[in-house]
Amino acid sequence: MSARAARADSHFLWLAGAVALLVATGVGLRDPWPADEPRFALIARDMVGSGDWLFPRIGGDLYHDKPPLFLWLLAVGYWLTGSVRASFLIPSLLAACGVLALSYDLARRLAGREAALAAALLLSCSVQFLMVMRGAQIDATLCFMTTLSLYGLLRHLLLGPAWGWYFVGGLAAGLGVITKGVGFLPLLVLLLYGLLKAWGFQPLPRFAGGLRWTLAPLGFLAGVGLWLAPMLLAVAHSADPELIAYRDGILFQQTVQRYAAAWHHLQPWYYYLVEVIPPLWFPGSVLLFWLAPRWKAAWRERDARVWLPLCWIVLTVIFFSASPGKRGIYLFPALPAFVWAAAPYLPELWARRGLRWAGLAWAVVLICLTPVWSFIVTPRIDGERSGRSFIQGALALVPRDRELALVAAKEQFFLYLDRPVVNFGHARWMEGQAEANDAARWLNAAPNRVLLAPQSQLFPCFAHSPRRVAGTSSGDTWSLVEPPADPICAARGDPRHEIRYSTRP
Repeated sequence: MSARAARADSHFLWLAGAVALLVATGVGLRDPWPADEPRFALIARDMVGSGDWLFPRIGGDLYHDKPPLFLWLLAVGYWLTGSVRASFLIPSLLAACGVLALSYDLARRLAGREAALAAALLLSCSVQFLMVMRGAQIDATLCFMTTLSLYGLLRHLLLGPAWGWYFVGGLAAGLGVITKGVGFLPLLVLLLYGLLKAWGFQPLPRFAGGLRWTLAPLGFLAGVGLWLAPMLLAVAHSADPELIAYRDGILFQQTVQRYAAAWHHLQPWYYYLVEVIPPLWFPGSVLLFWLAPRWKAAWRERDARVWLPLCWIVLTVIFFSASPGKRGIYLFPALPAFVWAAAPYLPELWARRGLRWAGLAWAVVLICLTPVWSFIVTPRIDGERSGRSFIQGALALVPRDRELALVAAKEQFFLYLDRPVVNFGHARWMEGQAEANDAARWLNAAPNRVLLAPQSQLFPCFAHSPRRVAGTSSGDTWSLVEPPADPICAARGDPRHEIRYSTRP
């Protein structure tokens, strides 16, 4: 290894250490924050407590919004540490390190060590990379799976033959699907490989693989089957209507229906091009002014190193833009592919003094701001942001000899309970007044009961019930409601929706 190469690798190790510090700073210093973190942390904690790792539950109710792989990772962390606070950010930290290492290594193989170092720096300083990897959202783990899948497939398609990596690419895509349904997207690069090869792009080696071309599909099926097969078998053997509803919900409503007929996060078709890529892919988005003419030249030169990952990004943007429901985080798995497409030109851009100093200044700003946020700001706002202060104060107002129920409960409330409670199911806001009716029935069934309910749920079922304000949380005022509730509401209630939940399942 030359001195120059050794120096580049040494710089990458320093960069990796800095990124680990940026992402790891704050681990163990705060509780999960809404909207998503408390939900995932709660499900993982209850997995460990109940021993049921196949069917995730939230507050005792089946959770069919997401597949369980990310929840398994959180549960393993909780099982090892015994602490939600100490463990819930660890999967994202590991994902950040993995994505950075894979991005550097493929860029090194495609464009050299200097380009790889610049690509890793660009990725690690991207706004969305730090926003996502410093939280406990499912998309950090998804990004690792899609990056590993693309890495394996591109190692084969651009630098191959590498049939082992080709299999890993399919396997990682399958694991991506049981992390979040869109984990299959890296496999679209196989279609693009065929198109670019037909158009004369190079280097795209021709493979006489025969049956070995089935390795990626087989790997994909193995990854998906890790959870899907035992889940389907369990549902088939039990014939439990609740489990059947879970199967149908997670396979159809939360995938096909959520994509084709989304009911929230509705955005126009140009949302990602205007409102996501420019601010969230900064500083890389600023480089588009310099990269665009170079990519145009690469198209004329039929350079597959640039255009295979770039075409995959375009296809991914089109895929998500076609759905009416859009969120900025959906596009996050395409960010590593962006730095791969930019890598061959980054040393040239890095040689420009203005860009070099601007990039270093931005990195210094991040390094300075992160510890301030983690060690000074976060501890001061954690009690309020996490909901811990509110729920502990509300519990203190309810004597332990009284039964307590939560209506329209936020997931974070369950993390801090000190007693068994009743709730009426997860995410029932789409059912109109049905949950309030169930709560009214429960409240009127015995005199020694108290209901914690938000202002938005008080009318009409609890409009005349005795109550006192317990505090504010999650943008709503919450009250402790005592019987009687409205008898008409109570008559409409369904006792089958009453779920008795304990912090020790």
